[in-house]
Amino acid sequence: TIRSQNISDRMRSILENAGTNAGVDVRVTSGGQPATGVTGVDRTGSHRHDNGNAADVQLISNGRTLNVNNPADLPIIQNFINETKLAGATGFGAGNGYMGDNTFHIDNAYSTPMYWGGLLDNGTYRSRNAPRWLRDIVIG
Repeated sequence: TIRSQNISDRMRSILENAGTNAGVDVRVTSGGQPATGVTGVDRTGSHRHDNGNAADVQLISNGRTLNVNNPADLPIIQNFINETKLAGATGFGAGNGYMGDNTFHIDNAYSTPMYWGGLLDNGTYRSRNAPRWLRDIVIG
């Protein structure tokens, strides 16, 4: 309920194009939040979601939510994330326990490409814990 604001038009375009190109439906589970406000009341976490510049999403194919632990789903997920990068996304969170293995963070909040994933590490998610395939997509 905290990140319940709309995502930006640019983020919507990134997700729609990537979903179309990857052949999946995209469900936004967490959208924008105000850039200022009270943490825990009307905003949470980093500033990436501020003003709708980020979304946490699930990917749906044939009525089923895709999961990184399903070997048949992983290439589709990887393709979607690559398509978001090609469309202008710069921030990516995925895999190995990150948001339950079926939810992915995509943003265009900053110009420097970043990625993270895995389990919490000292209270945060880190790139060193992200799956190699995510690093390969983001860094090349």
